[in-house]
Amino acid sequence: MEGVQQILTPHEIEIYLESLEIFVLPDIGNARWFQQSERLRNLSLQAIFDVQSEKEEIVKEYLVTLQKLYHEVSIISLLEAVLFHEEVMESTCEYLIDLTDYCYRNIISFMSLETIADLSSDVTNQTEKERLGEQRKQIAFETGVKCISLLSYLAQHLKILPLSVQHRLLVIHDVPLLFTNLICEPPWVRSIDGDIEKYCEGKWKKVEPQNILELSKVEGQIWIALIQLLLSPDCQKKYDMSGYKKEQLLKLRSRLNEVTISQIPVLGELLRYLEHLSLFDAPVPKPGVVIEQMPEIWEYLQKEYRKQWKEIAKIQMKDYFSLSEIQLQNFCKKITGSFDLKNIEAMLSDHPICAQCKGKGLKRCSKCKNEWYCGRPCQVSHWPKHRSACDLMTE
Repeated sequence: MEGVQQILTPHEIEIYLESLEIFVLPDIGNARWFQQSERLRNLSLQAIFDVQSEKEEIVKEYLVTLQKLYHEVSIISLLEAVLFHEEVMESTCEYLIDLTDYCYRNIISFMSLETIADLSSDVTNQTEKERLGEQRKQIAFETGVKCISLLSYLAQHLKILPLSVQHRLLVIHDVPLLFTNLICEPPWVRSIDGDIEKYCEGKWKKVEPQNILELSKVEGQIWIALIQLLLSPDCQKKYDMSGYKKEQLLKLRSRLNEVTISQIPVLGELLRYLEHLSLFDAPVPKPGVVIEQMPEIWEYLQKEYRKQWKEIAKIQMKDYFSLSEIQLQNFCKKITGSFDLKNIEAMLSDHPICAQCKGKGLKRCSKCKNEWYCGRPCQVSHWPKHRSACDLMTE
């Protein structure tokens, strides 16, 4: 965390959170909405900075005090940083059904994605539509990973949450089965030219054969959630272990080896539970009365804007997205200007890599600010390869 400065002052954090407002669907895309998105990005960066630097988590404290949790896209990273805490989870109970459903939908989309490409790869041969398609897949992929963490946090805090959340996780969405499928067919692992790569901390990293069983953050979150959902007595009473579910869950045994258990020792208890399950039938859950809480936000959107989606899209396209070239350039400068690259880069665990010699990157291309180099000689040598992509990104 060396070199990181405070992104927002406590006074700015309080003002930003107090100013958050709920936007009706037709207003998404206007100037006020983009201003709020910018503030949410900075709040998200501050929350992540607080966690990584092990400082007082000011954003989390103000969220609990002011009870401000809205928005969708920009706030996912913020939620991942703060919902680990029990007091934040308690303060958002009325929206947890919507959050659970949102996470489930995104994880299903995440599982159906084809292998995503690296956005840093050469884009000169791609059309604008293809580049936007890859960016959309990248956003969906990262959102899916973060939603796994959020469902894991919900599973870990079930004792303080409404029963309707437990019912949602175990009955409506069957998260134990969902997470089992993710463990058996992980979308965050891929093979490229014979090399195994894992998606960790926002990028694909080559994994050496001897480290293939090392658990990533997302894998750890899934295992912790499965421990809670399968071993908790309260969950066992509610979870209907049919023959098919039993057959699928027993596949987890092949993943619970000595290396995996050494990283999360409590997984030994999960393995013993699965061995017992293979020999005996699970107890049949007793039927009970459950007053199911409906997702308020989703139901409101469906009721309020039913059969109006195309009309709203046309209005937004005309009023907010049909910008002249000069307006679009000014808008893009404003968006990129909201990011302090020094603070963002200082929070990354990996050092930049020189695009030419693969050594430690010390300076970036002053034009596109995308490629890193160890020095002037490597930058000059790499310029013929980088020039077309650089020009494309700065048009």
